[in-house]
Amino acid sequence: MASQWRLADHGDRLERAFGLLFGEQFPSYEIYWRKYSVPLTKREDAEYSHHFKSDKDLAKLDPPRTKFDLDLATLHYATFWHLCAAYRLRHLDDEPVMELDTFVHCITRLSSARDTAAAFAGIAHSMGPKAKRAREAWFNAKPSKPMQLLGAYRNFLVHGAPFMQLDVNGMYPLYPRIGREARYHNNWRGGYRTRDFAMPPAIVDSAWAWCLRYVELTWRAVLKVAGPPSTYPSPSPEVDWMVELSKGPPESETADGILKASGVGRASWVWKGGADSGVTSRPPARGQPVQAGYNFRNLQGR
Repeated sequence: MASQWRLADHGDRLERAFGLLFGEQFPSYEIYWRKYSVPLTKREDAEYSHHFKSDKDLAKLDPPRTKFDLDLATLHYATFWHLCAAYRLRHLDDEPVMELDTFVHCITRLSSARDTAAAFAGIAHSMGPKAKRAREAWFNAKPSKPMQLLGAYRNFLVHGAPFMQLDVNGMYPLYPRIGREARYHNNWRGGYRTRDFAMPPAIVDSAWAWCLRYVELTWRAVLKVAGPPSTYPSPSPEVDWMVELSKGPPESETADGILKASGVGRASWVWKGGADSGVTSRPPARGQPVQAGYNFRNLQGR
């Protein structure tokens, strides 16, 4: 009986550990796992195991299962795996400071969860037999602005030079918020707006909220039309994919909020340029727009 299987008791190490941590945000994972993934494994056999059955044993199931079902189960698990990695990286240390490498890895794993979720839904809805084609078809059929922004942000991080960072009060590095990074990519000297920047954990939390909502809606779309295993009719049901889950980090975690909380109504920046600074531009005159560089530091209000 499928109802006897519980992720907390019968999942693998990751599923038992992380299912309780964000299972309420992604409940459809366990629903699909119980109905469609467990029968593909040897959990019901005498040699209880999380591994998949052989093709011969899959063909004996009622109804028979095929590579199609294995591909879906693999993408189903891969999405959860990426989310677990992102969760662990985010909570390694709950201090406001997050190392750049950790930040990049976390954003990359969330973007990967987005990709595997789209491939999962695309294959389930017969949009292509291969993950890449199915993923692209699903993105086109069910566009999600938050996920498009997340993917673009990840691409800037992975394929380009580091974007501009702000250092407030010599304590916290601030990075461009998702959707605001394009103007700061490979640009350390252009004009900037503090509202475009936030603490790395706040950026990750915003991406996490978007991503969890997206995968949950994706799984619901698959479960809504899933009949007997290996039967996923098309077209997919209409789902509101444009739900905006977050308008950005709380004000207290943005550059403007940090300055306001510290009593700095208007930022004053001290030029730290010099022969060894790597910056040759002249410092801005008082009253003129501040140009950002890695060696500006906010010290006091005017």
